[in-house]
Amino acid sequence: MAGIRRCKLRWKPSDSDQVIGYRLYWSTGKTVSYNSNFLELGNVTEVYLPEVLKLNPRSDLHIMLGITAVDIAGNESDMITLSRPYHTMAPRAPEALLLSN
Repeated sequence: MAGIRRCKLRWKPSDSDQVIGYRLYWSTGKTVSYNSNFLELGNVTEVYLPEVLKLNPRSDLHIMLGITAVDIAGNESDMITLSRPYHTMAPRAPEALLLSN
């Protein structure tokens, strides 16, 4: 099965003592916003892609990503985003493998 290179997405933690976790927002469009899909990550400051998004390596997607901090009251911080999309397409396989004497 095709695979996408594993990479680490990380960020500096919020300096607020009220933060209990982070949300990863993602969108296949050109922007990511609070209306985009999201995952609750818990109190971590790094995740591995593509595992966390459970992406199909045969889908040609350009995904915009954003992170917010969430406090104990459920309030969210401003969103930080990547400056360029995360690309999810594995290359096509080679063809015509032959064995000869």
